[in-house]
Order: sequence, then C-alpha cells, then structure tokens
Amino acid sequence: MRAFGKSIYVITLFIGIILISCGGSDDTDPPQNPPGAGTFTATVAEATTTNYVADITNGVLTKTDMSGSEQYTFYVKGQETSTNRLIHFFIYTPTETVPGTYYLKVTDVNQAYYIENYDTSSAKGWLAPDYSDPDPNKIHGTVNITELTTDRAKGTFSFTAVEDVTGATLRTVTNGSFDVPLTRQGF
Repeated sequence: MRAFGKSIYVITLFIGIILISCGGSDDTDPPQNPPGAGTFTATVAEATTTNYVADITNGVLTKTDMSGSEQYTFYVKGQETSTNRLIHFFIYTPTETVPGTYYLKVTDVNQAYYIENYDTSSAKGWLAPDYSDPDPNKIHGTVNITELTTDRAKGTFSFTAVEDVTGATLRTVTNGSFDVPLTRQGF
C-alpha cells in the first residue's frame, strides 16, 4: 500500500506542477510573489522548528478541460526559505472552487504536503491523506477557504501527514493560515 501512496504523491505532484506552469491563460508561469506579498503560517508539531512562517507564497486557481468536463484545481504554497521547508495543498473540484471546507480523505483526491529540505537531494516529504489507512470516512485534514476573489485567497488549514516513502513518521500541521495573492489560469 505504501507504493500506492508514493505513486499518488509523485503523480499528483507532477500533475500539479504541470497545471500550475501550463494553465490556460496568456501567462506561461504564475508570478512568484515578492516576500511579504502574502502570509502563510502554521505549526508543525514534530519538526525541529515548530513555527512555520513562509516568505514566498502564492495561490493558483486553474480551470482545465478534462475529457469534455471541467476540472478546477485550487493550489496554495508557502515556502520557508530560511529552513528550506515547503507546505502546499491541492483541492480538486468538478465545479468552480468556492469558499467552504474541503477534506483530505482517501476517497477524495485533495492532498496536502509538508516537505523538509525542499529542492535538495535530501528532500523528505509527508503526505495527507495517508493512503495506507483504508477507512474512507477518516478525515486526515481540512482546508477551509474563507475568501476567494479574482486575485486573493484566504483561509485556514490543518492536517496529519505520513512520511511518503516508509510511513514511519508523522508531521502534524496545525494552526495553518493563509492570505495569498491568487493567479487564475484557464478562465
């Protein structure tokens, strides 16, 4: 079952990168927001440094045509360059994403990631939901979008993620909050 979880992690990460970089608008790459343009904070219980304050943030809402039906992907990233950590999450919906609470469950495709040593050969990631847990009703985390405008996204998040290769360790992300500039692609 771990191989399945790792495969889902790799596939979703790859699809997310493609969607973000190849949206459908005239922009080929979403702009990276300058430091201070958004806020993205959290607490990571099991990390060496528990307070998480991102200095690079962005949000992307993408609309794509998937075999004749629309698919919406809401993506938010907060990167903490001082500790080389990254938290990001994907919310997938068949109708336009709106404010509300979205769950991270094995029966949904919504996912959240916590990554240490981001963008290095020693990167290590934790994924929510835990695909080795067969309970389809268990909620592994939530993303609550409180405001979604044409150029801004705000909300809260929390999740428990399992180490994506062996499943031996957890990272519990709580008190997550984001207020980030938003780029729309494909609209």
